[in-house]
Amino acid sequence: MTARLGVAATFAMGIIFAAAAGAVAANLTDGVRDVTVIQDASGNGRILFRAGNVLSGLTEAAVSKALLTVSMSGEASARTLPLRVHPVTTESWTAGSVDWTAGWSRAGGDFDDEVFAAEVNLARGGAAVVFDVTAILKEVIEAGMTADGFLLTVDPATGIGIPSADLGRFGTLSGATLEVTYRPLPAGLLARERDR
Repeated sequence: MTARLGVAATFAMGIIFAAAAGAVAANLTDGVRDVTVIQDASGNGRILFRAGNVLSGLTEAAVSKALLTVSMSGEASARTLPLRVHPVTTESWTAGSVDWTAGWSRAGGDFDDEVFAAEVNLARGGAAVVFDVTAILKEVIEAGMTADGFLLTVDPATGIGIPSADLGRFGTLSGATLEVTYRPLPAGLLARERDR
């Protein structure tokens, strides 16, 4: 993913920035969909979801900011939870048809190692967590990559998945949103630059 980000960041950015400079910034916000929780044998889990329909309207855009906001619930606890968001790399997954091992080439889901992190202070109890996912949305939209969804988990160094006791804090990601700030580009500009 890092190499792809480098390529996406360098291809014809001068042309894209020049085309976007005169456009008025706009925002799109949408809720998440296809929420699925997969759990290992110990009950630790990862939460999969797609970014609503917000990406379908952004085929010709220069992304300047993308924020994923996830609501939490539950009692306050004197600890932190190191959360990570990864882009999913298996296009064919569907809610309800995958579990920890089924539907993937590796247990726990197929995802890119590119991460978006948030250290969540559970002492605040129920609160929103905001992930800055600008880099991945720029790659998806500007480089024409497939958006296969996201996976929410903990830092792999601290555990294989979100501890079972904390999974309930996220529920069904009710109210979770993706907000993208962008500037429209002339029709076909990105496709032409990709073909160069």
